[in-house]
Amino acid sequence: MKRILNTLIATFLLASGASEAAVISYTSQAAWLAAAGTATTSQNFNGLSGANVLNGVDLGGGMSVKASATGWNITGAQSAGNTCSIDTTASLCGNSISVLTFTFANAISSFGASFSSMNDDIQRTQFELFNGATLIATLTPPIVSGQVDQFYGFVAGAGQSITSLRTKYVAGDAFGIDNVAIVSAAKVPEPGNLALMGLGLLGLVFARRRTAKH
Repeated sequence: MKRILNTLIATFLLASGASEAAVISYTSQAAWLAAAGTATTSQNFNGLSGANVLNGVDLGGGMSVKASATGWNITGAQSAGNTCSIDTTASLCGNSISVLTFTFANAISSFGASFSSMNDDIQRTQFELFNGATLIATLTPPIVSGQVDQFYGFVAGAGQSITSLRTKYVAGDAFGIDNVAIVSAAKVPEPGNLALMGLGLLGLVFARRRTAKH
């Protein structure tokens, strides 16, 4: 019995550590999809041209975006090579000096999007991830050479969920965002909770055996 109890305690400790696993970043869309699963909400900004990001824009599926000041706009079709051009259709375009915040009515586990001209040649932009008011992680997209398009996304560790993310000012970066996709956080018991349940059940069994002996 003592050996079983020690094993369950060790399992609990390991599960608790796993529930706080780090957020993993991806620059490969295929790898992100494999880890994140099917997107529950997506937005390509087509049909939203001219929407005022300063007042906040509903992107559907419980996702919204808002800028802290002027500088972010949902543009119409872009010519190839433009700073905000990703697939020459509408995109979200602006500068990280004005903080851009994505908010999720239902917590998410994964976020991915196409970016144009972000962190071109030097590090300019980072992302801060929050669960409520708690900062979970600060992510730094890779530096790229020149104004190129790139995919960037993340998948939260087991037990983590994200309710908002925002751009972090590093050194003013003008860039475009398009084809945003999110995956809702899975509503399943966390490993730590499962281990606690196991310990509770074992305690009941142990107590009943002691009572039976007396």
